[in-house]
Amino acid sequence: MTGAASEFPAQHMTSESIANSLLESEGCAAFEYLGDAKFQVIGTPSKFCLELVGEAVAPGALFHLADRMPFLESFLPEAEQCWDS
Repeated sequence: MTGAASEFPAQHMTSESIANSLLESEGCAAFEYLGDAKFQVIGTPSKFCLELVGEAVAPGALFHLADRMPFLESFLPEAEQCWDS
């Protein structure tokens, strides 16, 4: 094996560790939208999450991504209408 997956013995890999390794290796992060412009990181915060948010993010912490991604201020109200229909 190569890359992030080789850091874990196969017998100890869980779906969460696989997902976290994939996000980290691809330079991505996953977030859950909780409403009222609040987001929560899913899983272990990746390096990209740190770069995006600009500070260390504890698992389960809430934050406003629109502060770093202004387009969300326009996108979220329209998306919420779609999600609620």
